[in-house]
Amino acid sequence: MEKNFDSGHSTNVARFAELVKRCIAFGSTFKPAKAIIKLDNLKIVLANAKQAMSALNTAHTDMTRAITERARTFGALDKMVTRLGSGAASSDILPETIEKINKQVAKYHSKRINPIDEPEPDTAAETTQEAETRRNSVAQGSMNRKIENFDKLITMFGAEENYQPNEMDLTVQSLKTMLNEVITRNDLAQDAKINFNAALEARDKILYDTELGLITCVRVTKKYVKFAFGPTSKEFKRLSSLTFKNKEEE
Repeated sequence: MEKNFDSGHSTNVARFAELVKRCIAFGSTFKPAKAIIKLDNLKIVLANAKQAMSALNTAHTDMTRAITERARTFGALDKMVTRLGSGAASSDILPETIEKINKQVAKYHSKRINPIDEPEPDTAAETTQEAETRRNSVAQGSMNRKIENFDKLITMFGAEENYQPNEMDLTVQSLKTMLNEVITRNDLAQDAKINFNAALEARDKILYDTELGLITCVRVTKKYVKFAFGPTSKEFKRLSSLTFKNKEEE
């Protein structure tokens, strides 16, 4: 996820709104020939930028909530798997089956039965975006493995006739219900991340598109006012005092 996704971008939109107001204040003397900086288009760009920022904020809130709920659900799942590993030995399940269950519990918790050495990733050679992508990929892979291993654990318990716990939350049916909830929460978090990235791309296009974006409109408008009124005019000074940042400067 992009850090400080709203930092600076909202300032650009707010200052663009001020730029549009100042252009309107020029009255009939503001009469550019270029279509993208005519007042009607500047107003449309401003409205689109405000809508994009609002949509992004909503998508970010939804993603944060979904990720938090997923973390809560997986936290409960971790504890449940630990309970199942501890409780298997107190049931009438055959010792050889208990050994298999314990191995599956260890696999769920990513504890190797026979540890091996693995090279560490070369994080120093990664860009910020590459590192973030790798972390997301590793985290999602870990969650998918947990879901798969928990499903296998349920199958093991379900195959044992002697597994008849008195605790309702430990029954095979309850475990299946928990599995479905974990899968749902994981899917919702992934969908929310996709929606956030789509909103992020939409904002960037509206603000930073090289042909029609907000920043392009700012540059062209300032050039026009400098040309139309002169580099030392009060009109140009009113616009040149409004500073904006490119995306790469954020």
